[in-house]
Amino acid sequence: MLRADDRNNQDKPPGLSTCGDIGKTLSGDSYSELTVDRALDLAFSHYNIGRLSEAERLCRLVLDKVPRQVDAMQLLGVILSQTGRCTEAVQLLRKAISQAPGHAQLYNNLGVALHRLGKPDEAVSQFNRALQIRPDFAKAYNNLGAALIELGRVDEAVIACAEAIRLQGDLKQAHNNLGLALKKKAAISSCGAGSLQDAAASFEKAIALDPEYAEALSNLGMVLIAQGKLKEAADNLQKAVSLAPSSAEFRNNLGVLLNREGRFDEAVAASEKAIDLRPDYVEAHNNLGTALMELGRFAEANAAFKKAIGIDPECAQAHHNRSLVLLLTGQFEQGWEQYEWRWKHSGFSTPIRPFPQQWWDDAAEGVGKLLVWGEQGIGDEVQFSGLIRHIISRGIDVVVECDRRLVPLLARSFAGTTVVPRRDPPAPLLEDPSITHQIPMASIPRVLGLFPSSGRRPLPERGSSMPFQNPFMIPDIKQRDQFRGEYLRKIRNSRFEIPNLSRAKAAPRETEGSRDSLDPVLVGISWRSGNPQEGPKRSIPLEFWGPILRLPAACFVSLQYGRCSSELRAAYDRFGVEILEDKRIDSLTDLDGFAAQVAAMDLVISVDNSTVHFAGALGVQVWTMLPTVPDWRWGHQGERTRWYPSMRLFRQAERGKWEPVISKVAEELARRTAGRTSLV
Repeated sequence: MLRADDRNNQDKPPGLSTCGDIGKTLSGDSYSELTVDRALDLAFSHYNIGRLSEAERLCRLVLDKVPRQVDAMQLLGVILSQTGRCTEAVQLLRKAISQAPGHAQLYNNLGVALHRLGKPDEAVSQFNRALQIRPDFAKAYNNLGAALIELGRVDEAVIACAEAIRLQGDLKQAHNNLGLALKKKAAISSCGAGSLQDAAASFEKAIALDPEYAEALSNLGMVLIAQGKLKEAADNLQKAVSLAPSSAEFRNNLGVLLNREGRFDEAVAASEKAIDLRPDYVEAHNNLGTALMELGRFAEANAAFKKAIGIDPECAQAHHNRSLVLLLTGQFEQGWEQYEWRWKHSGFSTPIRPFPQQWWDDAAEGVGKLLVWGEQGIGDEVQFSGLIRHIISRGIDVVVECDRRLVPLLARSFAGTTVVPRRDPPAPLLEDPSITHQIPMASIPRVLGLFPSSGRRPLPERGSSMPFQNPFMIPDIKQRDQFRGEYLRKIRNSRFEIPNLSRAKAAPRETEGSRDSLDPVLVGISWRSGNPQEGPKRSIPLEFWGPILRLPAACFVSLQYGRCSSELRAAYDRFGVEILEDKRIDSLTDLDGFAAQVAAMDLVISVDNSTVHFAGALGVQVWTMLPTVPDWRWGHQGERTRWYPSMRLFRQAERGKWEPVISKVAEELARRTAGRTSLV
């Protein structure tokens, strides 16, 4: 930023002098007796105290008298840039450069104007020109870093901002921009946690230099949200808003926090305030849509996302979010089309795979082999792998690339299909020229026209709109039977004190894997989601499960992934019911063993996590407990899902209230186990 003494320091254009203008006076009101030199001094003074209109007026008066006066052109260009008249600013600064081509500050200010004009690539060129003239120009390095961040050249941005700090350690803007670069790096790299921690440290340094630096306070708040430190985030975001209440960006960031805290009505208000301040603020419209969606106001959410897209048709996040509300509400044809924007969304969990094959478009002719590659989480890969049979039924040879932990399960389930573990770089096998086409798993529904709302032909085998043949995954049968037999033997040996178990103890079994009508019901349970953002609203702590766990004639087996021994001990202390934990199965690493364990159950009761996908894919009866606004795949109403015929959905009626859901599940389980009838 230009300072009042810039005309007298090293930024002064070489050879430029205003001495020849002394004695020339300006015309116009109170400035009629000023010399050009005095007018420029006064213009800089007005600029530095924020009186931009007075500074602009003086600059224009000077240029009327001396059209090629470089200081006046530079200051006026800066004012125009800061007040949104960037096109005029660029023209004026280019004219100034033609008069003083060796002036680094002019190139720097031109770069700032170009950046504000939405041309960060051109801005980078100007900042580099400034640095060629003056290699120790800290502010130019800082501005270069800001432009590189916008271009996604994050590693270069980190270097530029670090150099600015090396040259001028108290440059708060450089510490702030370094934090932004590190935050962006965390979003696109595998070392996310470390980069986030470094980003927070950079923002904290900027705040230490200026405790009322609102931009750094708001940016630190956003990093703290990403780290799950919502209380600390709130303190910083609220302070930023109090320091700059007219900042749409800070209001919007506060809305992001309120969304994460589940305070959706307040999030709507914050986003709407941001929009009032800046009606064309794409991010605020997008965040408004997110909050409205969580409130179940789906039509309004869709409208908010469409508004964001109308302002910026290339806003991938708004397109992706709109796809989620469309799919949730059953508008599949539009939803699948919009869902393809996930690949352009910087926050999407899966980078696009670097395969050279052309993308499949539903044609069977001209296809050698089709590469189907997994994306997103384990649950997603399990879910969408069920569509592979539809492709195979068309006579197309399929090669699957998936998470290495799923390879044995998918290879067994889709006999004759080549299944390759995902790695980077991809396995050489996938370079085989006979593989002519590719498709990511979650794009299959769009290509096949699944659940069309109009005008698209249905697949012959899914006239009922059920996409899967159930079950479509095949467990290790021997291991499944072994697990079931061992669990029931432990029950017969009275390891567990379970009511109404006498009949089960008296009933011999012919084989380990058979299901005897006199056996107790083996119920696998899972209560926690590991999703970092959605997990809290999906999870139901075991302390709420009492009505289910105390039921007679049911034996419970933990299918919860991750460490949970302490939770199981607490549940035993609270309810007097022991939940079997098979420590031989690490459900985070041994997914084939986990699938066999799930298949050994009579029933699975779980929150929305990968466990329910395994159960549904294996054809095991599964009861899934969902929050008020669930993930898109479950729809927003009804007890059944198109994805898994063996699944029943139990929906939360009021946000955060799980007790009625637990009570309903307990009633249904009691009714079904009373006479040992079918659980369908």
